[in-house]
Amino acid sequence: MITLTTILNLHDREQQKFLREVDNAELALALQCDDNDELITSLAGNMSKRCAEKFTEQLSEAKKAVEKERQALGDSDALPDSVAKAREKMLAVVVRLSESGEITIPEVEIPRMSALFEKRISDAKQQIRETICAV
Repeated sequence: MITLTTILNLHDREQQKFLREVDNAELALALQCDDNDELITSLAGNMSKRCAEKFTEQLSEAKKAVEKERQALGDSDALPDSVAKAREKMLAVVVRLSESGEITIPEVEIPRMSALFEKRISDAKQQIRETICAV
């Protein structure tokens, strides 16, 4: 299964390709709620010094935003929707780069990710149907 840890297992040049394709503020949000210190260190090591400093600031801002979201939810352990959506976007970039041959991930992980996207598409279609029926 493709997870954020998959990014950690990419070679440095592949991580750099990944970083060029994502918004760092959104990446910072995706890295919240879990112990991602090793991944954060690896990604920051593949950034310029200035980008890494800005990324550190974005991580701090994202942490505050997530804490506010959790307070609003009344659950300090909840995974906010914003974090889940940001993670999905990051993983979609990994899949896209893998499918284009720009990065290499273990083949075992790809089918599980496709199933995740199929479920999200199915859920979105169901929401559209419900919205149309309600009108």
